[in-house]
Amino acid sequence: MSTTRLVMRTKIRQRIGDDGASSFFSSTLINTLIDTRVRVRAGEIARLAPNYYFEESSHTSVADTLDYNYVTTAGLKMRTPMKLLHRYGDAAANYTYVEIHKTPVDEQRIAGRGVPLLGLPDTLRGTGRSVSFHDTFFRVFPPPTDTSETYILQYLRAVDDAADDTASIDAPDEWMDFLALDVCVILGQRKADPRWRAWKEEMFDEKREVRRQYRRSGTPGRVGPLERM
Repeated sequence: MSTTRLVMRTKIRQRIGDDGASSFFSSTLINTLIDTRVRVRAGEIARLAPNYYFEESSHTSVADTLDYNYVTTAGLKMRTPMKLLHRYGDAAANYTYVEIHKTPVDEQRIAGRGVPLLGLPDTLRGTGRSVSFHDTFFRVFPPPTDTSETYILQYLRAVDDAADDTASIDAPDEWMDFLALDVCVILGQRKADPRWRAWKEEMFDEKREVRRQYRRSGTPGRVGPLERM
């Protein structure tokens, strides 16, 4: 995450030969494509680099006997909920955790392709509890009986768009060449540049190289955060 938007855009222009005094593509278009392709590829990146977009948050329940007891997730920039744990114990030394929800791998992959999971079906995990997610809220049913119950929500966060040319691209450094080529392919298609097919092949080669890097470093491919816990 050390490559700035300016560096990425310059790399793209040099690759497609659009770095002369008069540019064919506007910087605004290339900036938009960079943000878009990072968002589209984020799910794929998250499966291969499972800790990069992974975050968790703690939520203390509000006692409520009604079935519309929702807990807000509005401030989390959550893209895909992964797992919900119910924490028991009154001190860190004796905390225990019970999993009451885990998003199936197939649904993780759907979300990874850019399809938002705004509503997941209620999921029973043998704990007598049901969990459902609705946009920026989640509900546990039966609802908590007191205000001392704590839930740990584990999720993949949304991608941060680059705010300006000095901002870093929100992806691991080893994916930058792949993402740059992804944008080059789209620009080549728009300009009817026959080189776009070669760039696409090179893009796949870059992804294979990233996979090899991860295998050499002990990071398994096609594995999401849930499978590593």
